[in-house]
Amino acid sequence: MLIEERFAPLFEAIEYGGGLDEGPELLAHYTSSTVLIKILENEEIWFSSPFLMNDYEELIFGVDLGLAILKDRIAIERQMLTDPQRANLLGTIQNIHSEFLSNRAREIFICCFSEHEPDSDDGKLSMWRAYGGNGKGAALVFDARKMYSPEQKSPIQYAKVSYRTRIEREHDIHRLVDVFFGFLRNTTITDQLLSSSAAHIFLALLHLAAISKHKGFEGEAEWRFIYWRDFDPKNLLTKYLSYFDGPNGVEPKFKLKIQPDAGIGIDEFRLEEIVKKIIIGPSAHKQLAEDATRLMVAELGLPTLSSKIVVSSIPLRPQR
Repeated sequence: MLIEERFAPLFEAIEYGGGLDEGPELLAHYTSSTVLIKILENEEIWFSSPFLMNDYEELIFGVDLGLAILKDRIAIERQMLTDPQRANLLGTIQNIHSEFLSNRAREIFICCFSEHEPDSDDGKLSMWRAYGGNGKGAALVFDARKMYSPEQKSPIQYAKVSYRTRIEREHDIHRLVDVFFGFLRNTTITDQLLSSSAAHIFLALLHLAAISKHKGFEGEAEWRFIYWRDFDPKNLLTKYLSYFDGPNGVEPKFKLKIQPDAGIGIDEFRLEEIVKKIIIGPSAHKQLAEDATRLMVAELGLPTLSSKIVVSSIPLRPQR
């Protein structure tokens, strides 16, 4: 779906937490050893379906909460909308939601990063446990400034995750819904407009849900890189849609090649340019893992990465 200019205020109302030019210097991507090998072998970053991520409940909760608030608001807007118009709007939103769950959910992919302190070679214990193979994986630390171009409008969006209480998330949704009805109030309402409006408010609620998480996750300091087919009408990056046979069986992936690409707009977008460190997780066999990783980057023809390999010194105890 191509976003119509008249609905831009809906997306402007979402607080994305600033751009990477104002954000952290470094971003760490924690992953398993299996995925690390694939990333280095193929020189690509993997984006996953949000519905297959370990915090997928947060997205579903955000969408369901947003739709509940929107439907309640539609039900009481009797002066602005006639009964048939309210029924039309509610029915269209419900159909869009159903169609999204059936088909379009597979057109969203997210890659997660955590803010990283420049002088740290250890990473975060919570991230190792949750995302880094319980310490047996690795963290790729990237130069955040070299991962995007402020001059280039890429189909990939960059957003800092907002950590909110339920009440705060409800407030964010109400503010977005207010903008939506403010737009309708100043527009001649037709069936065609209601149909287009329903699609855009659903997409805006989905955006908000994708970058909002419970306040209990705040220590992750997460940034999300999000690929939306809705924002790639010219199919600049659809060539990176792929798959992976992993622990969950075959699943869709968006495998972004780390190479100069018109759809990204970064001339120096190369693995050895953007990787600042590779941190080996604090497992019981971390020294062996370090040696094997050095051998791997040498065999892959990425010798400059060898000097960037460090080992986390966190005394991680195995979970039982």
